Amino acid sequence: HSPKVANARVGAWASGCYPHDECYAGERPSAARTDGGGVCAAPGAPRPAFSSWLERMRAARAKTPVTTAGLKAARTAAGALAALCAKIARGNGDLAQACKTASYGVDYVAQLRRDAAWQLLPDCASEARLRDWMRTMYSLDADRPQADWESFHRVYGAALAARRLAEEGPAGLLALAAAPPLSTLRILAPTTEAAAVDFIRLPREALAARGCEVVSADVWGALALWLAWAPERPAPPDFLADWRGHRQATLRCRSESGEAVEESVVAVSRWAREDSARAFAARKGNDSSRVVAGASGGATTVWSVPPAMAALWPVLKDGLEIRSYATFNAWLADGCFPRETCEQGDRRPARAPPLTAPEVSPTVP
Repeated sequence: HSPKVANARVGAWASGCYPHDECYAGERPSAARTDGGGVCAAPGAPRPAFSSWLERMRAARAKTPVTTAGLKAARTAAGALAALCAKIARGNGDLAQACKTASYGVDYVAQLRRDAAWQLLPDCASEARLRDWMRTMYSLDADRPQADWESFHRVYGAALAARRLAEEGPAGLLALAAAPPLSTLRILAPTTEAAAVDFIRLPREALAARGCEVVSADVWGALALWLAWAPERPAPPDFLADWRGHRQATLRCRSESGEAVEESVVAVSRWAREDSARAFAARKGNDSSRVVAGASGGATTVWSVPPAMAALWPVLKDGLEIRSYATFNAWLADGCFPRETCEQGDRRPARAPPLTAPEVSPTVP
């Protein structure tokens, strides 16, 4: 008969990993490890990460019982948010990504919670560990899964919603669907949640009077800038934590004769601190754009105006309109600025007075 060994604690079993002859990495018995890695740790206490996970598992199982109240409503709210953002976030890629991340996360975590086989996962996995788990599911082929644009909403959405569920229960999921983050920065760096986001309108009418039309416009947030200017970094550059807003547009301008056509990109971004604005400007200044910065409204503004558009500089500077919003619902109530309307009704809410256009001074020769 085979001997029977009783182990009351994981630590006792990990001293030898019975019925194995020794603790090993899991691929083959010869791959013994003494660095604490692999399936079983070297003789002694289990790995701290495993112990931490085990404690979360025990705490989760001790709850009686897991409530599913409000989860169906949360999934419905997530669907409504996805449909709303598909309509009102056009022309703002950063907000669209943040909205998509929140709606996906709420729906996914609510679905997990309603499934008896998976309902403890949000409790047992910390926010960071859940992100890591999601990366293995969706980012196997990505060179930089931490910031892969296509899988960001899945990886970070699940972690964001799981954190809200842990802190507030199903009501937290409903709250997240009702008020998603205004930017990807608020997802990457939750400590920035209290910081307002600046939304920017370029002077289309004044540009049209100078023979220029806005062909396309978009917003680059912390995620897009991370991907564009720091591809070698596993984490966003420090200066991105001070991002407060951005707007760029492709302008197509005709000469006075109406024959020649010039097409260029202009951009303006807002930063909480001047040193972060200068760090960004130094990176952006590597191209042929003209970059200047100035302080207004409690933030520093960085402009990128190519030499071909230099004559438009006074028009752009004087006609810029900036509004700051602390929450998604405050932005919604103001008519989804810089859009003319949220397209939710016939009446547009009264506009808040714009901030003063920034005074500018060169920062990059």
